Amino acid sequence: MRAIVLTLLVSALALAGEAAYRRGELLWSCDFTADEVKALRKAGSDVTPFWQANEGAKGGGALPFKSTGGSALTRLKVPRKAFAGIVQIEADVKGVDVCRGSTRYHGPKVMFSHMVGGQRKHPQMDAEFGTWDWKTWIRLEAFGEGSAPPEHFTLGLELAAGEFWIDALRVYATEEVPDATVSVAPPNPQADKIPRGPYFGRRRPGGFRGVMSPGRHHFITADDIATLHAWKANLLRLQIQVDRKKVACEEDFDRLLAERLTDVDRVLGHCRRYGIKVVLDLHTPPGTRKNKYAGNMIPADYDTAPLRRAWRTIASRYSGDPILYGYDILNEPGCAPDVWDRIFRETVAEIRRIDAKTPVLCYFLTTYYPEEMNVIYSPHCYEPHALTHLGVGVPPGTDVVRWSYGNYVNGVFWNADQLRVGYYNRGILQFRLAHPKARMYLGEFSCIAWTKGAADYIRDAIALCEEYDIDWTYHAFREAPIWDVEYESPDGVPDARRLVRATRDTDRKKALLEGLSLNAGGK
Repeated sequence: MRAIVLTLLVSALALAGEAAYRRGELLWSCDFTADEVKALRKAGSDVTPFWQANEGAKGGGALPFKSTGGSALTRLKVPRKAFAGIVQIEADVKGVDVCRGSTRYHGPKVMFSHMVGGQRKHPQMDAEFGTWDWKTWIRLEAFGEGSAPPEHFTLGLELAAGEFWIDALRVYATEEVPDATVSVAPPNPQADKIPRGPYFGRRRPGGFRGVMSPGRHHFITADDIATLHAWKANLLRLQIQVDRKKVACEEDFDRLLAERLTDVDRVLGHCRRYGIKVVLDLHTPPGTRKNKYAGNMIPADYDTAPLRRAWRTIASRYSGDPILYGYDILNEPGCAPDVWDRIFRETVAEIRRIDAKTPVLCYFLTTYYPEEMNVIYSPHCYEPHALTHLGVGVPPGTDVVRWSYGNYVNGVFWNADQLRVGYYNRGILQFRLAHPKARMYLGEFSCIAWTKGAADYIRDAIALCEEYDIDWTYHAFREAPIWDVEYESPDGVPDARRLVRATRDTDRKKALLEGLSLNAGGK
């Protein structure tokens, strides 16, 4: 029965290749037969400790990886000649109680490593979590000029608990075909099963809708805030950044934070003038570090004392200010949920000694806190990442797979229905349905300037927030041009150097303004 289900599923996904990219000739495959495992071992692949006979979807061999929270990984050598041009990589996988790791990169892993423009990249398939029967994951990747083919796959579980099984790997050649090849979205039974939100088909009264402030490039100005008022925004997520390069000790951080808070004072004054609520976002907190996985990587033994001292300073300065929407304790914490729970509780306890009323924002959706803590649950969502961040981190001029919204992305048709599934699988809609009275706020969402269909993506993400009574801020206002709705990509090439400031409202800006108009009773 499993073999029949898998065959049907693979056939359906092969059809997906008929969208923007058509799957072609099989270039390489491995079904983990006994003979293949022997050959892999001779070639230097360390798969034999994991291999099990007769446990695959079709009764053949498979690689099971099991972990209680650490890593169970192996490398599988692959012939480099199998990777040329745009290829479609497929993996037949299943999972049992697979938990999320501390970042979106940690978890079940089908990854390869290769050089792109002199930089080492580690593309991997979009992971799933929970329990699922055998299915096929798909990822397309471009290996063009300036891109070296990989020498091996990294397979298994990385810093995550559960069981992850791999039955087969395949690499196909592909060719690009017109988007018009797909005119009708396929049925989406997963989306149909998700309960609709309380404002499905009707307008959400009240609520807060806005943008995230610039942080790296300039601190938001009075003119910027006047513009947001004209756009009808009533919420600003204000980045409070401290330059890590200038911090050699705790005293340095405290001094730089105090300097930054003088800018915050000015911004709050402008926001009071226009009635725009403010989230104070400690974007670069003390004691964290930035790496390829997250902006704020946090060790398990993280000492909260510097963070608590920072929030003691902030709360003492702004306690009781009615212009505040909430305190965003720490931007995108890169740690396990249980580590975050400790950090969050200790920091909130410190704040509550000074400020008993201002809500506190929690990034993770793994714990429902007592009402007296006054928590607003504030995840971020870029789903699917391959679409929203198309070309990010890739050297300019390098070939990339040009995904579009309203089409297939790595074998899945992404439209409003699938976005609902994506938000559900990320836990956002699950949490909302389980806790209908909780306050929720989507702190970040976006879609990069050159992605075809980006405006529809923004519009559909806003519609989900409205339906499920979730406040939101778009990432980001007048920060990097790749996210700025006032910039456009004239030729659709994934290259930030080619973006230009638009002379008219871009489609992305129109979508954002439509959402913000709901603050003034717009439809």
